[in-house]
Amino acid sequence: MYRRLATALLIISAALATIGGCESESPGPVNVTGVWLGTVTQGEVGFNVRLTLTQVGTDVTGTFDNLSTDQSTGMSGTHISPDMTLLGGAIRMDVSVGTNVMSGRYEDGRGVGTVELTRE
Repeated sequence: MYRRLATALLIISAALATIGGCESESPGPVNVTGVWLGTVTQGEVGFNVRLTLTQVGTDVTGTFDNLSTDQSTGMSGTHISPDMTLLGGAIRMDVSVGTNVMSGRYEDGRGVGTVELTRE
């Protein structure tokens, strides 16, 4: 009887170890440091932009360049993966960040739109 119980426990332990090994590990948070290029769209109007960012911990700083008007704005914010909020001047961006893409809501003094960027 003890032999059957010991065999059953051994089989159950092996099965549980195998199941535990099949769990997928979730990727760590994405660091947004680098240059990001893309487009802001507000209604019928769109313009090209570049974000140059540095991330330390959850703090993000950098510049937002409107490539259509050659205007640059300092930005700062917080990135708690996958969500990031950046503020600078009249600009506010609330985006979701992936490894090489970010997209979401863009707002400035002219209105609300969307932003889509890829890592350069």
